[in-house]
Amino acid sequence: MFAGVKVAIIALRKRHDLVARGAALALIVLLVIGWGAAHYPMLVAPDVTIGSAASPEATLRALVPIMIGGAVILLPSLWWLMRVFKSKE
Repeated sequence: MFAGVKVAIIALRKRHDLVARGAALALIVLLVIGWGAAHYPMLVAPDVTIGSAASPEATLRALVPIMIGGAVILLPSLWWLMRVFKSKE
């Protein structure tokens, strides 16, 4: 059994919910990273590599300001939403 699984199980038994959540999150993140590392550089073997699946450079350059503009709108909206619905009152 992996050490992370043992940590999560022991934390659950001792009612340390925050530690158990952190251990579970770490296990999932490491699982996805390991899966990606095992398939590198292929996305879909044997035909599609990471380089061949990338968008053209012009598309990637246009995407950066659009993502920044979306974040400028989205992040304050999320902050306001949490402030309204998660307040103590």
